[in-house]
Amino acid sequence: MTRARSPRSIMGNDADASRHPGALDICDGIDNDCDGATDEDCRGVSIADVITTEGNKNQKAMNFAVTLNKASSQTITVHYNTQSGSALPGSDYVTQSGMVTFAPTVKKVYISIAINGDKVFEPDETFTVILSNPVNAVITDGEGTGTIANDDNSTVKGQITSLAATAGIGTSIQLTPNPATNRVNVVMKGYAGVIAINLMSLKGELLLQKKLQCTSLKYMQQSLDVFGLASGVYMVMVIDGQGGRKTGKLVVQH
Repeated sequence: MTRARSPRSIMGNDADASRHPGALDICDGIDNDCDGATDEDCRGVSIADVITTEGNKNQKAMNFAVTLNKASSQTITVHYNTQSGSALPGSDYVTQSGMVTFAPTVKKVYISIAINGDKVFEPDETFTVILSNPVNAVITDGEGTGTIANDDNSTVKGQITSLAATAGIGTSIQLTPNPATNRVNVVMKGYAGVIAINLMSLKGELLLQKKLQCTSLKYMQQSLDVFGLASGVYMVMVIDGQGGRKTGKLVVQH
């Protein structure tokens, strides 16, 4: 059935000269071309998820594809910003915000986010790129998840040794109290930059990870919650940004 148009729809809108039959129906919530429908020609913009292996050093680009559902004769812009998840800004990826522009007839552009490589064994980590404030379009999928895939080995076998056996000269760790009931403090000396503290089972299963920035070479402490762990023996492994490791044996006793 054909929808009937009111005389005002056919003739236009006296209060707004830009609204008339044949006008371009832009994405503004208004029936610009007076055909009884709103934003029917509006373009939809979306961002895709990305998975990229981390690498052992330096930076690499994670490229998020931002696409329109169909090309437009207008210039389209959309803002974006990064939001942290399990990946930490600064140590795992570089925070970024800005605007992308679709020139007329262009359907795809890319947002490039830098991720930082390291030699730390850790779970895959994620962050999000969020789209906002579109002009001449609407957002149909505004969140792209970036997954930084771990490519470092655990190297667990044979690591339960003395506290000073597996890392570089001048670093040490101490676990206190040990045995622990509710919490254990990992006391570290000689570390600088980003480090990871991994709490692991004797089979090498990663149970908990804390990643932090060491600001003092002399002393730093991180508390770990072990209340939910069954009584038994575990490993605490401290890994620096170059892959140096030190491992301590932790006894949990409830």
